[in-house]
Amino acid sequence: MKQKHGFLWLLIFAILGMMFLQIPHYMAMRDSVLTTYAPLVEADALVKKKFVEPIDSNDLVDGALHGLMLTLDRYSGYIPPNELAAYSARKTGLYGGVGLELGERHGSITVIAPLTNGPADRAGILPGDCIASIKGEDATDMSVMQAMNLLLGEPGTKVTIEVHRERREEALRFELTRELVSKETVRGFTRQKNGDWNYLIERNPPIGYIRISSFSPHTMADFDRSLSEILHRNAKILILDFRFNPGGLMHQALEMIDRFVTTGPILATVTRTQAITQYSASQADTLDDLDLVVLINGYSASSAEIVSGSLQAHNRAIIIGERSFGKGSVQHLLPLTKHKAALKLTVAHYQLPNGRIIHRDAHAKSNEPWGIIPDIEVPLGPEEERILRLAWSQIDRRFSKKIPPEIQTHHNQSPENRATVPLDTQLKRALFEAKLLLTAREDRPSHSRVAKRR
Repeated sequence: MKQKHGFLWLLIFAILGMMFLQIPHYMAMRDSVLTTYAPLVEADALVKKKFVEPIDSNDLVDGALHGLMLTLDRYSGYIPPNELAAYSARKTGLYGGVGLELGERHGSITVIAPLTNGPADRAGILPGDCIASIKGEDATDMSVMQAMNLLLGEPGTKVTIEVHRERREEALRFELTRELVSKETVRGFTRQKNGDWNYLIERNPPIGYIRISSFSPHTMADFDRSLSEILHRNAKILILDFRFNPGGLMHQALEMIDRFVTTGPILATVTRTQAITQYSASQADTLDDLDLVVLINGYSASSAEIVSGSLQAHNRAIIIGERSFGKGSVQHLLPLTKHKAALKLTVAHYQLPNGRIIHRDAHAKSNEPWGIIPDIEVPLGPEEERILRLAWSQIDRRFSKKIPPEIQTHHNQSPENRATVPLDTQLKRALFEAKLLLTAREDRPSHSRVAKRR
């Protein structure tokens, strides 16, 4: 018994000794923190003492946190308590807003894509428009997070946006009415009379076409249904259209890659300390005998870049179009439990299976290897781009508004039965490459078709 007590006391003294040795370290850390944030504490005291009007301490905390996050990248941000619920709702794919996805380009908050048939789209806001102000607030120094928070709100409420557009001297002003935005993210090439999508762009031989407008929680479930329809029609080629796709949920993008890659790494995330999290393909449910042609443009971002870049690295797809946006960073929502708020913080960058980092930082040059570079570069002119987006928007409103003259019928289909988009320059090239792949299928092993074509 005495031995046991002696051992216990020895253990207690050892723990106390270790704690004692750590005291200088903790004191140094505390002093460092106090020294670093001393000006903030001093400013807080002066504001409370000298400011001309009474001020709520919580407002000061919110302002300080907003300012702190603005010193980082434009994709990080602070979400105050009164905006956290709206932000969480937006991630579910159903929210009150104007249907805009924003990013950062050349130091400005830029429209990546307006949601097809959303309030911003109907008003005429275009990809590439730079946000000048929201609700009268200058957007020059806003983060993307702040801008998105200002756009969210109760359906039926109004918000005013000003944008700068290329070749326009004066800013354009839009008053938009927020509405409940529900993201339909999987679309086909034509609408049938009953509103269902047709996922074939050619019938003889059958060639599939699926347009993914973003990656929401339901994207892969809808995508799998459309794939089943394409396979039921015996299609051996699929054109995947990621143009104007601003991204979305990473796990949905990983599931899509996994549909077409049998084995090996499909994506990695790399942190500041070079900690790597790697994601690999599984053989289950893989469609390795379906050849792919992928369309991208300068507004294909984030998850759209993950899918197209990974498929390209695995030689599973021919990539056609224009260099992508270059938004390859990972944001995590980190709760501030005592303040009942959260930080949206960039914590890592995406890395493709070939080792390339997608992300383009604020100082990146055009000759640096950011974004996804297509195998076959096909530019789309501004007028053709305008007609394409107009056609997409009108198809979504097929049963409520007359189709404009720019929307043509394809293969002599009756306009009263179907609505479709014109075959733009990029889509024509994708269809041409798809037909070449079909012609070559019989002469090549399934896993090397695309690699040899490239």
